[in-house]
Amino acid sequence: DLPVAGSDEVGYLTKVFNGMVWRLREGRQELDAKNEKLLQQNEELEKLSLTDGLTGLANRRFLVQQLNEEALRYRRTKKEFSVLMADVDHFKQYNDTFGHPAGDEVLKKVARILQTAVREVDCVARYGGEEFCIMLPETGATGAAILAERICARVAAAEFPGQKITLSLGVASLPDNGDTPDAVIAAADEALYQAKREGRNRVLKAPPRRIRERSSVRERNAKKKS
Repeated sequence: DLPVAGSDEVGYLTKVFNGMVWRLREGRQELDAKNEKLLQQNEELEKLSLTDGLTGLANRRFLVQQLNEEALRYRRTKKEFSVLMADVDHFKQYNDTFGHPAGDEVLKKVARILQTAVREVDCVARYGGEEFCIMLPETGATGAAILAERICARVAAAEFPGQKITLSLGVASLPDNGDTPDAVIAAADEALYQAKREGRNRVLKAPPRRIRERSSVRERNAKKKS
């Protein structure tokens, strides 16, 4: 602001100028406040777009981003990572018996158990429906299987309304079970559903890729002969 001296034309123009400066300053402050609010809203929207609304876990979109980044990191550092695929056993039956609100509470409690069982660097996501996925950086299949067994036991020991809840889990790792995130997810998912076929409430590791490839060749040859 300029000092106002006298009441002549110069003094009047100085007052007008100071008024303009004051209004510009006020407008700038208001604009800064709006920009800050807009930035916060954008950050909240970005967080919502990467978060599952029911459980508060990461969603599938965020998980895919993390898996792709971890795969790129493996190419640079050769540090393996593992994936756990987990599915709530008999969840449809539970929903049919106790209702969807009770089923939602089951999913939220399972999500909390998963979140408290892992490290901060791990990524726990709701993959879809009653299926969850955990990405474990710098963790081999053996270490991942130990964690999966711990999670399986915690869920089985937890109290849920109506009846006992259990999980089936499949474990796979890169590079043992594939060269891409999609391949590792597919291997873990295959192990998960094998665990379900074997009775549920258990953990199965995906066999190494070379063993699965030999098994696939044998199956194809058997079909040709038949």
